[in-house]
Amino acid sequence: MIGSIKDSHKAYKEREKDLQKGISLAIFPEATIPDCSPELGPFKNGAFKLAIEMQVPIVPITFLDNWCIFPDRKGQKFLLRPGLSRIIVHPSIPTAGLTENDANALRDQVKDLIFGTLENEGSCPFSKKLKA
Repeated sequence: MIGSIKDSHKAYKEREKDLQKGISLAIFPEATIPDCSPELGPFKNGAFKLAIEMQVPIVPITFLDNWCIFPDRKGQKFLLRPGLSRIIVHPSIPTAGLTENDANALRDQVKDLIFGTLENEGSCPFSKKLKA
């Protein structure tokens, strides 16, 4: 566990340097594929704290079909399916003026946006073909 905390802190500091250089980041705040895919697992705060600290906007992206193209089934690791992955790039969410105290609300705002999009748009259009 301690190594994990040290590794997380090191990764955080490295990403901070990337942002200072103007490099855009793609961060998956769940940090894992939950057993309940296509549902969302808990979001971790690191990405949101980093965005606030660096005062950079967050651009949420919803991957609508990855759960059925890249299933994470027990005993079937690395099982891939053919198909297209639809994505929705949402409008950016500014962090200017936010503080670390706003990280939970920002996290929840992004999670609610992605969750709502999955509920409305996320049925896998070719999942019946995949079962054949």
